[in-house]
Amino acid sequence: MKQVLTLIAAGFLYCSSFGQGIGIGTNTPHSSALLDLTSTNKGLLLPRMTTSQRLAIPSVAGLLVYDTDFREYYQHDGTAWRKLLNSTFWNSSSTRPWIYNLSDSIGIGTSSPDAKFQVIGNVRTSARIDAGGVVEAAGLSSLGSFYVSGTSLMQGNITGGGAATFNGALTSNQEMVINDAAGILTLRTGGADMGYVQLSGNDLRLGTFTTNDLGRCIVRVNGYNTLVVTPQANVGVGTETPNGKLHVAGRTYINNAGGEGLALDGSNPYMQFYQSGVARSFLQQVGTELFMGVNGGRLHLDGTQVAIGGVVAAASGYKLTVTGKAICEELKVKLSGAWPDYVFSQDYKLKSLPELEQFIIRNKHLPNIPPASDLEEQGMEVGDMQRRMMEKIEELTLYIIDLQKQIDALKAK
Repeated sequence: MKQVLTLIAAGFLYCSSFGQGIGIGTNTPHSSALLDLTSTNKGLLLPRMTTSQRLAIPSVAGLLVYDTDFREYYQHDGTAWRKLLNSTFWNSSSTRPWIYNLSDSIGIGTSSPDAKFQVIGNVRTSARIDAGGVVEAAGLSSLGSFYVSGTSLMQGNITGGGAATFNGALTSNQEMVINDAAGILTLRTGGADMGYVQLSGNDLRLGTFTTNDLGRCIVRVNGYNTLVVTPQANVGVGTETPNGKLHVAGRTYINNAGGEGLALDGSNPYMQFYQSGVARSFLQQVGTELFMGVNGGRLHLDGTQVAIGGVVAAASGYKLTVTGKAICEELKVKLSGAWPDYVFSQDYKLKSLPELEQFIIRNKHLPNIPPASDLEEQGMEVGDMQRRMMEKIEELTLYIIDLQKQIDALKAK
């Protein structure tokens, strides 16, 4: 042993004298090496010691030892011992220019990371960051594009100066803000733009892209499609297949506090009423005239009173009042009382002509006929007046028959 040490010492002295390196296993040590070890079946074995022995060594910058407790190499930087990373932590890929770790966690700014990669502080990158799983951050700031292909849970703020693309679920426990005069949230399927939410000045746009010409815009409430806008610009409320610009399946209530509630404008606008898809009745404005009718049915007006031209104050209890003149080609009145055929019964008491004359002189009107003053004040009921007039006609007929009998009797004498 003493001979080997003497040989090595002599070699160092020789190198010091002539500026050459020492070669072990080689006669031609490399010119840039102080010590050149060459072997195909042996290696370099550095000093081996326990952790306590290593820590007892005085601080020497550059000292390299092997810790048998941790089974790792340590290097002293003049201040502290530093562990040399080995394949226990990092493995080199045989096919790609990268290193990897399958089991440990990495902490930057923390000595106890609770995730595979944890950074206490800011992280800055000049290229894109792709996350295939969950991304958790107290605050994310991106000056370029931000892509997430998995579920993203944001506990703080996300600030992006460019586009943000999420291919998975995005959950935020706080507000999400798009700060741009024309900010847009684009929804895609298979990379194709399908729908969007966009701020356009003071307006909010919600819809589908022109490339999605078959898509509808649907508002869902309580798990049901309550409002649908089709590509033909038809709006359905309570129906998914609107047949017009506005199709409401259900009750429609309009309350405008005395103002205009519903307006129809156009060239001869009309409102059509359907029953099971069949047009039954309509309202239509043609010029200055309003038409109301039914298709093959009857028109019923139901209510306490129908007034045309205004309400007649004295017409209380009547279904129809007309202020002004009325004309018709035919009017049928169905009487509820007895028709005056009772005049021709044997027990009918017909006044004599002298009695009739005295009644007229005294009352200035025929019996059972209202005076003119009553008609001017109360009007007359057509059916009742027709019945009274028929009574007088039948009485007149009896007077004529009696007079004819008297004439025939005189002729017979």
